[in-house]
Amino acid sequence: MKNNVNYILEGGRVVDTKRGIDNIMDIGIDSGCFCDPKSVNNPRRINVEGLIIAPGFIDMHVHLRQPGAVDKETIKTGSMAAAAGGFSTILAMPNTNPVADTTGSIDYLRRNAAENAIINILPTGCITKGRKGKEMAGIDGLKKSGIVAITDDGDCIHSNELMYHVLEYSKSFGLTFKTLSFGRICKSLFILCWAIKVEQNKNIPITINISLIEKF
Repeated sequence: MKNNVNYILEGGRVVDTKRGIDNIMDIGIDSGCFCDPKSVNNPRRINVEGLIIAPGFIDMHVHLRQPGAVDKETIKTGSMAAAAGGFSTILAMPNTNPVADTTGSIDYLRRNAAENAIINILPTGCITKGRKGKEMAGIDGLKKSGIVAITDDGDCIHSNELMYHVLEYSKSFGLTFKTLSFGRICKSLFILCWAIKVEQNKNIPITINISLIEKF
């Protein structure tokens, strides 16, 4: 959706850690792009004192629930909620119904996101078929369909050998391996330490939700 109105945001706190900026200043928006406020023609002025202006945030773990549970969330409503919170990019978890373990499911998400989402939605694919932790999904095809990471979300892989092969595949396809519940499902902190070791030795990016690991 295009908006032809130009703006000047006045008096906001501009934070951009990549550029080392953290100052109170005015920001111009011309044809949808940030610019020097002095160059904006016929702007609408908005006072944003006390507010923060920053690059869009990225949420690495979002449940959009579509398909399968649209009474809880849809791709459209999820993207609208994210935008309202300042998030311009989100990663969609694959625990839909059916789960996102095929190229068709990824194509569906991308197609629907292109038609209905108001932010960037990046798909993730299942590590294993049906998220059952027993047989590796077709990661090659999922990668070609556009996934950026693989995860079984709240479920765990039940075999160390399968885990190793999955991590090797992740590396070869340049995919992040994202896990949520090593401790709760696998009942072993050894798995966590092993995953960290693999990440260091094999140069495979792994994200782990430490807060969900139980104490034994």
